[in-house]
Amino acid sequence: SSSSSSSSGIPRTAPEMLAATGSYDRTARLWHASRPAPPVPPLANGHSDYVLCVSFGPDARTLVTGGADGRICVWDCDDAAAGNPAPAACLRPGSNAAVRSVDASLPPPSEDDPGDVLSMTGGEDGTLRV
Repeated sequence: SSSSSSSSGIPRTAPEMLAATGSYDRTARLWHASRPAPPVPPLANGHSDYVLCVSFGPDARTLVTGGADGRICVWDCDDAAAGNPAPAACLRPGSNAAVRSVDASLPPPSEDDPGDVLSMTGGEDGTLRV
């Protein structure tokens, strides 16, 4: 691939093994573990700077990315695979400091809506946010 990865791959366990990478070209990519090419177009139009970290949600259908632009973006992997690689939501969790780590594997905040994503971020400014 022509993009440079700035984060390590994170395995996805269901329904198939996928990995995700963040890139210096401001995109995230989903990769099949058994294929050399990305299965979907790059996940773009979410970050205005490098994508520094990635994490799959507990449902294995949601990807959360953190960027040097201080934003986190939430992506629906099924939508991306269907040809809609736009983020479901993007937000700035606090200051403009780069988001250096993200963990989206926390259980949903409500049993009423298991599709909700609760994530924790670590910023370059030393903050931890939920």
